[in-house]
Amino acid sequence: MGHWGVVSTVKAPLSEVVKFVAHHLSMGAQYFVIYLDQPDAAVLEYFRDDPDIKIIPTEDSHWTTLGHRPKSIEGRQVFNINHAIDHVRDIRPSIQWLAHFDIDEFIVNHAANLTIAQKLKRIPDDVLSVQIKPIENLIAPNGTLSPIHHFKALMYPYGRRARLSSEIYPEFGDRIIGGFLSHKNGKSIFRVTNRPVFARIHYVSNDEAEKRNPKDTVHLRGYELAHYHSKPWDQFEPLYHERRETGSYRTLNKGKQMRRAGLSPLWDVFTEIENTEGIDGIRRMHQALCIATPDLLARLENFHLLRSFDMQFDAKIARYFPDLDLPTARIANAD
Repeated sequence: MGHWGVVSTVKAPLSEVVKFVAHHLSMGAQYFVIYLDQPDAAVLEYFRDDPDIKIIPTEDSHWTTLGHRPKSIEGRQVFNINHAIDHVRDIRPSIQWLAHFDIDEFIVNHAANLTIAQKLKRIPDDVLSVQIKPIENLIAPNGTLSPIHHFKALMYPYGRRARLSSEIYPEFGDRIIGGFLSHKNGKSIFRVTNRPVFARIHYVSNDEAEKRNPKDTVHLRGYELAHYHSKPWDQFEPLYHERRETGSYRTLNKGKQMRRAGLSPLWDVFTEIENTEGIDGIRRMHQALCIATPDLLARLENFHLLRSFDMQFDAKIARYFPDLDLPTARIANAD
């Protein structure tokens, strides 16, 4: 069997949680463990009687059980992922695989003929996890609305990506390799087993020292992780400052490894742009890397890096949650 579920740590309104759950139900997920990083009475009440969606508020009692509350969101995510493994193993033993996605990440079928469950059934028993490559969203220019959502993919291998990055992103491709402002590692779907599993944000291992064995992981071919990391500029600017202070754009120690390899970590690139151009330079970068202009779409298409999907979020919500006032009225997911 390839039954799988999803774990996520969220700080989002009910509408976003419902969209996230409905999409992944449509992809075949059968169980959800969602941790609220801050209390949300609407989310708790809405899913209170749903047997397939476990909402766990991370209050003081939750962290007391786990030992302490990590200061960083990444630390809290890691604690919650490992807590979810034990929960699923005890409460829903039919779930054999667990995916870790953020609330703005949606697994999509790019070129697969088999469902996720069918693919997971074929994974050899000695493989611990499958890795899903990310794609990053592009913003429609000038506030135009379209049912088609565009994403940019990464080029592999890395050497080719570095060599051709400036052809795809002429203004910033030499400094921001691949044009991504978010993570390039993707996320994983990992086995729920009785053997020790040490989960991290982007991967899992069976070694507490975080040493990964390449044989433990394979790529989930045909599927990608659509990451809605970018926003229109009026929303991106305050988000940018927040990420620079406490989020994914803040300075991290792992930047030392990148510098030794001759690369500048993203936060150093941001600092350089701000020092030379101020916030106008960040806006120019946002325009060059995040906006779905005809020229950028053409360049991405030329290198086979353009992904376009009709995500049908409203239709999925209507299918699985036809009455938002009656959470138990959700239509059962059909395989």
